[in-house]
Amino acid sequence: MNDLVINNYVHIPLVLRKTVFAHTNALKNVNYSIWDVQIWNIANWTK
Repeated sequence: MNDLVINNYVHIPLVLRKTVFAHTNALKNVNYSIWDVQIWNIANWTK
């Protein structure tokens, strides 16, 4: 059954990334994205 589904239809996996790297209230401009790595905009972070 799995082979029928995979070979005959479009397969779109759902991804849920719940990962905590660190936490601080001192950082500003931190915008997390569920579709990209957690530090995708690290150049915009300020303290």
